Amino acid sequence: MKHFKMGLGLVAGCAIGLPFSSVAWAANDSIVSGRHFRVICDFEDQNVAEEAIETAEAIWQIVENSWGMERDVTQKPLTIYLYQTLEAYEAADAKRTGGRFRENLSFSLHQDKSAHLLVQPVCAKKTLNLVGLPGLTRVLIAHEAAHLATYSMVSNHASHPEWLTEGFATFVATEALLEKGWMQAVEDDPYSSTMMARAIRRVTDNRLPPLQDLISGGSKGLHLQDRYAIYWQFFRFMRQPVRKPELDAILKLAQSVKAGAEFKAKFARRVVDQLGGADAVQRLDGEFRQFVLRSRPKWEERYRSTNCLRDRWIQIAFPTKTAMLMATQRIDSRAFRIEGSLEMIENLARNSESHVFFGQGHRGSVTVIFSQEGEVRINRIITAENRTETIGVAKLDGIRKGSQTSFKVEVSDREIEVFLDGKLRVKAGLKDHDGTVNWGLGTAAGSVTIWHGVKMTEKGDTKARE
Repeated sequence: MKHFKMGLGLVAGCAIGLPFSSVAWAANDSIVSGRHFRVICDFEDQNVAEEAIETAEAIWQIVENSWGMERDVTQKPLTIYLYQTLEAYEAADAKRTGGRFRENLSFSLHQDKSAHLLVQPVCAKKTLNLVGLPGLTRVLIAHEAAHLATYSMVSNHASHPEWLTEGFATFVATEALLEKGWMQAVEDDPYSSTMMARAIRRVTDNRLPPLQDLISGGSKGLHLQDRYAIYWQFFRFMRQPVRKPELDAILKLAQSVKAGAEFKAKFARRVVDQLGGADAVQRLDGEFRQFVLRSRPKWEERYRSTNCLRDRWIQIAFPTKTAMLMATQRIDSRAFRIEGSLEMIENLARNSESHVFFGQGHRGSVTVIFSQEGEVRINRIITAENRTETIGVAKLDGIRKGSQTSFKVEVSDREIEVFLDGKLRVKAGLKDHDGTVNWGLGTAAGSVTIWHGVKMTEKGDTKARE
């Protein structure tokens, strides 16, 4: 079985690459060219290819404005390769880098200015036809396109420190998606909201490196996703109107320092000087931490991937992990309801499942599982005993794939009731569930759920939370 690394595989700056002319493609590949980029899919899906090129082109003006430079449009397009299967991605990585980025699932090469990405999460061809470009893949394309655009404009880019390259690319990607309406407000979108939550934990747990260390490259001990979250938040912090002139000056400094082994140390010193010296950076460190803590993330993804577009949320699970989207605001009442509609899309799993869960307190959690084969099951996880028990189950005719099915989960102090299409299907006793809990949505490994109009309402509270 192939094991997928969950989440972002965003790695750039690899100085290995084959000449562009050495790359071949098959007759049934989908190839689309834009003004600055070309997208080559190793599978036939013109719609996905067109969505990908639109995404890549969306970052261009932001990158140009940030660096204050333009690329010669007579140069050949920067190429982004999309692979539908893990095997195809691994073969491409092995050919170009000797397998250095096998687990990252995406990488860019500055020698031939190309990017290579696995479509994530991995989907069946018919799924791509139905849902189009997955939201996580769109983020990855924008991120890698930002790297490629920088490669084509900034001659010393290969010497730039990670906080600059990855913070810049992550910031550009989110800004482009926000501008195009492919991403909600950063607090509301699962991708950016999760980064906010990660950065907040680093601050509250007192595990965020000092800003001086970050500028000097001393954040490599952090988990990759934590590093990217902190870099992104730092760019957002510096893009505030009062700080933007300093960030613009830092980007100019990055272009002026001579490339080479001494670049990072020289650049770090000049950045500190630009910010007013060591004492000023220490004060700025406190301001940055407060900026992070003022964030109000709405969601956190434990396992990706969910793309929220207004009241339609597309949740695609990786082949080996259940996707989990958890609301960060806890339920304060012992009586509440979670309701909406779900739509199961045929994908890789033999039996698709959609999950509604609540709990995560010291007494464990409860999950309502809707099975495409026609079962509604209520499971309770007893954390202290490390076991799961089924407390309610009902057999149905099945949930039709591709059709919306309304659901409602009613929870009281002592009971849980589950409704489908307005009918009570199963109920079970709840002896002592936690009164303050988290709630969320899940999709079983290899499954796809489109959630419509989901909201949580506490009993006695007239305002629903979406």
